[in-house]
Amino acid sequence: MEGDDTWLLWQLVDSALPTGGFVASSGLETAFQLGLVTTPIQLAAFIRDSVHTFAHSSLPFVTEAYKLTEQYHHRQQQPHQRIQEEPSSPTVQPPPVRSDSKATSNRTKVAVSQLFSSFTDLDHLFHASNSHAAVRRASVAQGTSLLILYMKSFRSRSSPPSKSAGTDSNTPAAADAHDNDLARDFKAAIRLDRAKGHFPVCFGMVAQMLGLSLDKSQHLFMFMFVRQIVSSAVRLNIVGPYQAQIVLADAKTWTESATTVARSLSIDQVAQTAPMVDMMQGAHERLYSKVFNS
Repeated sequence: MEGDDTWLLWQLVDSALPTGGFVASSGLETAFQLGLVTTPIQLAAFIRDSVHTFAHSSLPFVTEAYKLTEQYHHRQQQPHQRIQEEPSSPTVQPPPVRSDSKATSNRTKVAVSQLFSSFTDLDHLFHASNSHAAVRRASVAQGTSLLILYMKSFRSRSSPPSKSAGTDSNTPAAADAHDNDLARDFKAAIRLDRAKGHFPVCFGMVAQMLGLSLDKSQHLFMFMFVRQIVSSAVRLNIVGPYQAQIVLADAKTWTESATTVARSLSIDQVAQTAPMVDMMQGAHERLYSKVFNS
């Protein structure tokens, strides 16, 4: 399983992954055109501030979506777990069907429905916490692309929920069926405009359905963000491809530090910590010519 997990990570960090991450600069294009980021030193400072604010404003949504997906699976599996746990003996007559079995099933359906509503509420909360149109568009584009990628390429290969999630062991086929329900229903909610499909929410959901641990999911999310900015810097000719690798390696310290702090934050603690970066992201709409969507 460790080998499968590692191989999956390599796939997800592949630059060819069709999620649209490389069409967003996270405000770097605006900073470049305004003359605020034109050197490797200025780029490093921009990445440091961007990573800190991104971790505090987006990572909690990834964490919450991951945990909601765990709870969703747990609720879906509860009726089946009760059946499996009942002792079977050929000499004992099966007990009569209990009158409360239907009520139990209904309670499970209500709980699952409430959990699904929590997904859409989380998605709308992220939408409300980002007031910039360019940021919203880029997030929705990446989120829906990731969800479609999962449904078209990874759905049949998804792993059962990890035992660290606190759920009992289940067959991969059963876990895959629950994943299909969640992914399909959330995609339908997006199509009906009942959800937006923002990237952090979709990322947390898909990462859990693929069987990645929460720790790896959080670090992967942050690495992909940093790599996206560095790639944008190369395309804007702020740094060359060799210097970009130096910048990316140096960013590890800031990224690990920000991730360590933000990984345990609740949704109530979400915040923007770099006002200048936030302003540059908002000013992207006013650029006369653009290479990136945000």
